Amino acid sequence: MQQEEEKASSTYSDKNSEVLKECIAYFKSRKGFKRIFKELRKKVKSYGRIGGRIRITINDCSDEELEAVGTFLGKIIHGNTISFTLADFDKALKESRYGSVQIIELLEGYFDESIISNKEERLKKEREKTGICADIRDRVLNNDADNKIYAGWLNSYTDNELFQKLGKSGCDSEAFVQMLTDLKKVCNHIHIGSNNEIKIKDNAYIRLAILADICTGNPHAYDRGTFEGQLLLELLLYINGLADSGLRLGGLNAEDIRQLYIEHGIMPDDISSFVVLYGISLLRGGVKHEAYEAFIENNESYMVSMSNISKVDAVMPVSRDVYIIENQMVFSHLCEICSNSSLVCTSGQMKTASLVLIDMLCKTDLNLYYCGDMDPEGLGIADRIVTRSGGRIRPVLMGVDDYRENAFGDEISEQRINKLNNITTPELIGTAELMKKYKKPAYQERTMNKLINMIRGI
Repeated sequence: MQQEEEKASSTYSDKNSEVLKECIAYFKSRKGFKRIFKELRKKVKSYGRIGGRIRITINDCSDEELEAVGTFLGKIIHGNTISFTLADFDKALKESRYGSVQIIELLEGYFDESIISNKEERLKKEREKTGICADIRDRVLNNDADNKIYAGWLNSYTDNELFQKLGKSGCDSEAFVQMLTDLKKVCNHIHIGSNNEIKIKDNAYIRLAILADICTGNPHAYDRGTFEGQLLLELLLYINGLADSGLRLGGLNAEDIRQLYIEHGIMPDDISSFVVLYGISLLRGGVKHEAYEAFIENNESYMVSMSNISKVDAVMPVSRDVYIIENQMVFSHLCEICSNSSLVCTSGQMKTASLVLIDMLCKTDLNLYYCGDMDPEGLGIADRIVTRSGGRIRPVLMGVDDYRENAFGDEISEQRINKLNNITTPELIGTAELMKKYKKPAYQERTMNKLINMIRGI
């Protein structure tokens, strides 16, 4: 009995299969259905179902298409537009000699593919993506309980973000895992305290190229512009806590990035970042550096690179009043006529070398002053340096009266004026508001005589 039932079922299946083949062959042999079937597939994939009144409309139809559909649906179609519902097509199919054929199997046979709804396709891709990302995380972290900071960084990426990183890396998952594993070694060379604070022990900087060579075997792996280099910067941002504040890699300029390296004990290109000094001794192990002392004895200014500063542990100005000057020309003039003074020239936007040296000055009990141009960029630099120093540095000759006396020149664009909205230092807010009104700059050269008298104590 069971054998007879199986035989009957097999016969029905074979018969049904033959009907499906004939049905597919029928529609494929009529070119008028080609566009129609593409629209049918699109609608089924979009809605994820066969039922319901899913209307299909095709404009600018050929006579061949109008005749094919009209004949199949059993109605005359006027004009050059075909419009029918999926229910109309299903009804016509059931009333034909292919009545046992389902639309979904007809479409799959016609296109020789599985018809999966767009939603199912997205879910399938998401499941695949999640599986790939889970595998990457497991293989990279490898139950490494001692590297919680790195694990925190890697897990801070969503699956979608990590999957995008994989795509941008230009390599397969195997090479990507190796890339991330190499990056994990970086954490072993960054000095992190028990409270996750960053510590540079005994100025123990490691050069970027050497770090890359140790971790990857390629000295240029972490160069700026490489994918691995971008990942390294994102890791440093995470460790530094900047990622949580919304600051992303795209918001950092070259000097910000250089400073980020330095703060983590990594020495990047260390000769293009420099600061110019006058009358400031540099100490190493409590002993004055002889080379720079020669400049001081001869009343000359001298340039100090980031490489030089990394070997210095303290500074000792010859004067209790130290003036940090933005303008190079003003600085040079002051060096010529203000002997026994202590001066720092930042040359505009603060380089990392300037910031590191100024941080050393802030550890002394000296009087620190900053003087720069009064334009949106100049006030911005002054605001940042005063804020960074925790108020240890005081802006001078940049107040409301100084601006009012010296403002002149071409009108400042509205785009630059908008930068003044970010000023928070109390001594500079009034100047910023006045500048918004007059839209004129006041350059440091015009306050130079007052500055000279201030340094001389007159």
